[in-house]
Amino acid sequence: MKITALVTSFNDPIATRRCVNALLKQTCPLTAILVIDNSKNQTIFVTDFCERTAESPELVICHFPENVGVSGAIHEAVKFATIKQCSYLWTFDQDSVPQLDAAEKIIAAMDFQGHNHKGLHASLAYDGGQQRFLFGYRLNRFKFEEILAADTQKPYFCDGTITSGMLIPMIPLINELLPAKALFIDGVDHELCLNFLSNGYRVLMIPESRLVHHMGQPTMGQCLWGVSSRTVHNYSPLRKFYITRNHSYLETRFALREGALFSALLWRMRVSYHMLRESLFERREWLWASIWSIALGTLLGICGKLVPYNKLPAPVRKLF
Repeated sequence: MKITALVTSFNDPIATRRCVNALLKQTCPLTAILVIDNSKNQTIFVTDFCERTAESPELVICHFPENVGVSGAIHEAVKFATIKQCSYLWTFDQDSVPQLDAAEKIIAAMDFQGHNHKGLHASLAYDGGQQRFLFGYRLNRFKFEEILAADTQKPYFCDGTITSGMLIPMIPLINELLPAKALFIDGVDHELCLNFLSNGYRVLMIPESRLVHHMGQPTMGQCLWGVSSRTVHNYSPLRKFYITRNHSYLETRFALREGALFSALLWRMRVSYHMLRESLFERREWLWASIWSIALGTLLGICGKLVPYNKLPAPVRKLF
């Protein structure tokens, strides 16, 4: 079975090398490893991996200084895997490190419940920052809700998972099921899973195949008025723009199919309100830019406008 692994990298060569090294040492050898370096100046090179041998997977590094994001990286990797005639694409963020037997165990679990599962497979991620497993998501009408507890020994079906550790089958319809490039970063996993679910496929979580994943670095933030503190992620205003735009877009579009648009709009208003409150505990120099990015992202998403950041009017971009 031929598998190409994708690592999406941005301004963190140390984390990228850690992820690639774990992929190079898999007990079930991969066919190739593709690194998409989205940094403005290339930060990762093939020569950084001097321990490679003749038996090591082919390592290819492509530099995209314009930054194609996670969604664009997946599109590029599908083209690459097609050329290599691979059966699967295994996707990773730079801040993930798979166990050395992760590929072996995910392949061993493919024949689940007496039939060869043809949909998405996923390695179980452990969030090192928050010290908890990411069990995946269940689809509740128009939105994904996190699964808080699940069997960590046996495979189980879920409706969604993060892209890091996701094994994507290179089926004939693959190009029609890929997430929109305009999503860029947030919500890419949700749309990819929704596209597979909508076409009769399922998502199979393989708990024995594991990786360590860092979903940001939570810190303790002090309220703007100094009266209380809480744990925050300190996302930049630009990241908040993509979070609110993409999830507002995906949830309202799916709600239209479910006849639940009003509920989805109320939900997005509630999410935006909580994000605005959290901004009071984050970096003070980002406060007004965060308020603007949350409001604009929510509005554009609800209106169905996946306008890229670099396509926004210059005066608007200066506000981030």
